[in-house]
Amino acid sequence: MLAAGGAFAFAETDNAAEASPSPPDSRVVTLPTGDIVSVSPDGGMVWRPAKDREDIGLINPPAHDGSGDVVAIPTDRVDDIKNGKEDPRRYNVSELLRSGVSDAAKASRLSSKPYGTFAPKGDAPKSKSDKDSKVTITITDQSGAVPRDCTVDYVNVADGTSDEIELGTNCKGSVSLPPGQYDFLSWAGGESGDVQGVTTAKVKNSPLDVAIDGTKSKEVTYKVDQAAQLGEQSVKVSMMPEKGDGLIVGVDAPAGRKQFVIPTGKSDHTIGIQATPHLVGTDNANPYTYDLDFYQTDGIPAKPVFTARDGDLAKVTRTFDGLATTEPTNGCNWSYRKGASHFSYCQPREQKWQTQRTEYLTPGKDITWHADTVIGDYASEKYVQASSTSTFKAGPSERVTGQAPLSFNVGGSGTQPLVVRDGDKLYANMPFLDNADSKEYIVDYNSIKGTAVLKRDGKEVARKDLKVSGFELTLPKKDSGRYTLSVKSTHSDSYTPLATKSAVKWEFKSKPTTKPVPLPVSAVAFDAEGVSNGYADVSKPQKFTLDYQAQQGAKDTKLKKLVFEVSYDDGKTWTKVDTKVDGDSATGELKHPADATFVSVRATATDDAGNTVTHSTVHTHGLK
Repeated sequence: MLAAGGAFAFAETDNAAEASPSPPDSRVVTLPTGDIVSVSPDGGMVWRPAKDREDIGLINPPAHDGSGDVVAIPTDRVDDIKNGKEDPRRYNVSELLRSGVSDAAKASRLSSKPYGTFAPKGDAPKSKSDKDSKVTITITDQSGAVPRDCTVDYVNVADGTSDEIELGTNCKGSVSLPPGQYDFLSWAGGESGDVQGVTTAKVKNSPLDVAIDGTKSKEVTYKVDQAAQLGEQSVKVSMMPEKGDGLIVGVDAPAGRKQFVIPTGKSDHTIGIQATPHLVGTDNANPYTYDLDFYQTDGIPAKPVFTARDGDLAKVTRTFDGLATTEPTNGCNWSYRKGASHFSYCQPREQKWQTQRTEYLTPGKDITWHADTVIGDYASEKYVQASSTSTFKAGPSERVTGQAPLSFNVGGSGTQPLVVRDGDKLYANMPFLDNADSKEYIVDYNSIKGTAVLKRDGKEVARKDLKVSGFELTLPKKDSGRYTLSVKSTHSDSYTPLATKSAVKWEFKSKPTTKPVPLPVSAVAFDAEGVSNGYADVSKPQKFTLDYQAQQGAKDTKLKKLVFEVSYDDGKTWTKVDTKVDGDSATGELKHPADATFVSVRATATDDAGNTVTHSTVHTHGLK
């Protein structure tokens, strides 16, 4: 689970932090406590507590330097960090991943960035003005008692400046602030649940006491048309100043943990609340779920009861098709709402292939829904993830998760280009295990064996042995010319017999750049009828489609020439297949040998700029 009973806060911005051109080898960090944090390609985060730590919460203090880094601190380590006994930089998940660190306790390279009060000892204290006044904050829980855990951040309503306020074990603390109007975004956690609030106060030229009274809080609840049990939920409160960035404080809570908010009444500025619950239907014969995203910016209501009617929601029929695997599979949906929280939360649940369910989702062009499915252990570095992103309108829709054929692809809904040049560096991430669904992309985090070789004008200039699909190559300084990038990989068939061997060769022109630039590489997506759970009927002719794709962010080139081949002996021999080309697409039909067990494919394409690609996939799908 992610952030069970913990809280997070972060500066709100419409621009996500710039990502590294190539993902790090590791996307999983073991914290010094033994807890595990894994980060999905979309930025979603899964939290897996260590043994006997299941009841420990997680907070995500804001990166006030504006970096957007994910900082994950278990609540039982907050006091040790405040007292200087632990180094908070070992809990900066983003920085550790950028440094290729998977075991935070053994990290030798640590960021020197401060994060509010969660900064290493020795940071210079902030200067105070003679005009500042002492503001004392006191936080209580629903019963009026001292909470077990607590945090509070302040925001200047006029200019958006913000910071954390250090609180003692009695959830009381003070800060010196210049005159002005402030919002204090708070969280109090205990056995009975979590309380959040946005308390507004005016600081004048005299001391001020601000009481954040948890006894005034109300429980957040939900109403839907069909019988459903509440699972995990995320509740966030926020404020948006007249200028600058806003701030959001939130709690990600597992099933059974109640959430409370303190109503604000009317406000002269924007105060918001966002609630994203997951509910599971009680009719096992006709499975259905609710994944909802409620958001309002006119204050925290006196009665935080959020209602969704089926007729107002997207009704998505989702089919879990399958990739010929028997490995345990888990998955969940999470939302990204533009202008609201950039953090995500979902509790992976068991999913069975060859099943179907109805998903009721909040519609809207400003909400992007991510459906993540993980084959294998999602808390390890060895798993396959099938992810899709969609924006829905109200009414019926259909989606398929995890569908073969699998082949090399540069399409899908990934957020980063696959091959990028930045100065004299080439960054790449190979989608060896993808499919033709433009709304879905599949990433293999299992170990592979492979090589990447870069030649310029026929001369080798860089080479690297591969254990993962992402890599970096260093070119000679100010190198330019016509390049050939060849990448080969193989992986074990222990978790799926599909796409066991892949190869790609691109030819393109390039020169040094002053910023990350997507290179003019392409692929030909392969799709075929009649594939279910990774297999098709060997006795039936199989119609297929091919779609030429230039990688996202590069020049949108057009297909000029195409050759398509098939193999039934794992790529030992290839046979050319007739195709009917229409623009950037082509169609054809495969007639399989009676004794064939797998289909392997190879495509060669030339675009109208003279760039070429040849890629092959062994075992794109099976035959029975």
